[in-house]
Amino acid sequence: MDSTLLASNIRRMGRVHLLVTVLQRVHRMVGEADQRHDAELFAPDLKGHAGQYVYRLKTEDLAEQLQRIGTDMRRLVSALEAEDHTHPTYAVPARVGVEHCRVVAERLEGKKGDELSASRPQSPDDLEAAYRAKHGQRVPGFSAHLSQPGDPDNPVQLMTHPHVAPANTDDPQVLLEAAPRLQARTGLRAAITDGASVNEQPDALLHALGITHIQTALRGRTPDEHRLGLHDFAGACAADGQPQQMTCPNGHTVEGTHSAEQASFLARFLQATCQSCPLRETCPVTPYKQQPDTRLRFDQAALRRAQRRKIAQADCPLGHHLRAAIEAIVRSVRHPFPAGTLPVRGVFRAAGMVIGSATVSTMRPMHRYLLA
Repeated sequence: MDSTLLASNIRRMGRVHLLVTVLQRVHRMVGEADQRHDAELFAPDLKGHAGQYVYRLKTEDLAEQLQRIGTDMRRLVSALEAEDHTHPTYAVPARVGVEHCRVVAERLEGKKGDELSASRPQSPDDLEAAYRAKHGQRVPGFSAHLSQPGDPDNPVQLMTHPHVAPANTDDPQVLLEAAPRLQARTGLRAAITDGASVNEQPDALLHALGITHIQTALRGRTPDEHRLGLHDFAGACAADGQPQQMTCPNGHTVEGTHSAEQASFLARFLQATCQSCPLRETCPVTPYKQQPDTRLRFDQAALRRAQRRKIAQADCPLGHHLRAAIEAIVRSVRHPFPAGTLPVRGVFRAAGMVIGSATVSTMRPMHRYLLA
């Protein structure tokens, strides 16, 4: 499985540009009587189109203009609510105003950049597009998730689950939705993903479904190759994932127990055994001060990370992954869209474009196979 970002067919707007555009469109939609009534309110925002308004704006005036536009938009939303307008366009200024402005001590202020939500509207033309930055790429649009069988014995690999969601949708959420469907349709036994699909919820679901989760990249700090880690220990776990036995790299097995605070687990080894162990200099176990034991303390999250690392190492001892093929498929599906920009807007139409491109990308190897 892998994912890629695709931009929606919208103009990229700054905050002021977006707010002024929304105000101008609402102004055009209201009746003539409302336009005359709110002429003074709209006057500063109707001097040319939104691009001209932004062009004349100075950087030092940005905060003041955000406050003024936000105040105007708040008054407009209140007036529209009082008149009980039900047209979908009237909901746009309400949503945009909430995303970009806030009330502080009965005074409206523009939110700072780091306070803005990634799901905020990127354009009034596509309210489903979201914002995401990934590997230096900043995209207002959607995330396309693709999956393909990785069985080396298959003469042809078919794409099985193209899925499109707003760009800020996490990969673990898509994996949660896709895994049960894929297992029902294809008998899925193992899912090979990158490090972005790591989460406690997918781990629990895949474990319950009997699906092995193999990751080609792991988040977090890389362990010191000169020292042993929790992933070097072998553990036998109960059905609920709690460790029952732990075996050290030198082959000594002990029972896993809860700590006194019930917040973590302990594996206790005899100190005499550890002192004579040839791996004691690199082993993570620590001795008790007043007890003849050494201990290895870890929690459930650390155990899951260790299990993921162990599975990844066992699956790829020489650095070769079956998942490499999906990288080419992602490029093939993305290739028809110049600069990764779709010619459409909205999740439904974006999904249609991605499914169409995936269908063509799947039929090419089928055609080559049939010819051969």
